[in-house]
Amino acid sequence: MDYLKNVGRQDVFPDGQPGIDWMYAFENRWKGELTRRIAQPMPANRAYACHEAVVDDFFEKLGSVMQRLEL
Repeated sequence: MDYLKNVGRQDVFPDGQPGIDWMYAFENRWKGELTRRIAQPMPANRAYACHEAVVDDFFEKLGSVMQRLEL
């Protein structure tokens, strides 16, 4: 378990931030699980769904259903 001895230590990285070598090593460790993606604009319907009033309405409805079902 030597690989865990430095987890969470700030002095592992001189400026407290992982560098480019760390990123490449991370990608290599997880290459079977992760892929790089290019950012894309959010579709208008998803942007609307993220509006505060819509989210508040959802949680109000969720809360009332949970109360009714005694969850």
